[in-house]
Amino acid sequence: MTSPIDHTDTSLPDPQALRLAKLFDLRTFIGTLFLIFGVVVTVEGLTASQASIAKAAGINISLWTGPSMLVIGLIFILWMLARPPSLDVKHEDLSHAPERGHH
Repeated sequence: MTSPIDHTDTSLPDPQALRLAKLFDLRTFIGTLFLIFGVVVTVEGLTASQASIAKAAGINISLWTGPSMLVIGLIFILWMLARPPSLDVKHEDLSHAPERGHH
């Protein structure tokens, strides 16, 4: 007996799966970490004492590093949004046992 025909359109990606793919994309993790640490380093640079600036040869390194990290984090997030992860799933024929030596 044959199974009934499924008339659902499988060409459209599942919105929840796409959201999870974006959330767990490596670019999202990296971008978020750069943004969080960029904010922390920038705030530290804004509140740096003259003694800590003098230790760094008179340069407030945190005010250079923090905004740079923010820019890098934004680049990663924008990259993920501009080229979102694809949900291409390779379907394998599991009707027979796999051949030896192939994965």
